Amino acid sequence: MSESEISISSIPETPTETRAFRFGLDFGQRQDHSALALVEEQNNGRLILRLLVKYPLMTPYPLVTRTVVDAYNSVSKQGEIISFACDATGVGSTPTQMLQ
Repeated sequence: MSESEISISSIPETPTETRAFRFGLDFGQRQDHSALALVEEQNNGRLILRLLVKYPLMTPYPLVTRTVVDAYNSVSKQGEIISFACDATGVGSTPTQMLQ
């Protein structure tokens, strides 16, 4: 999977209201896929899944982190990112350090 295959251009712009987003990232191992989710939380409490990426097995962590950073930067221009949760259980601290 290349960086160009991950696009968040489908997130519609709504300039009349403040937008709130939540990211979730799970770093996979050899037998588990890494995954990225982006949810928009609306003022009425409704949650909308805006992005879900299931990376191919064995996608290098540097590629995962680059695409996550690109998505984060793009979304931060469209609203407020109110949380970013990352599960790196079993992969150690190296992948999460790449995000900092």
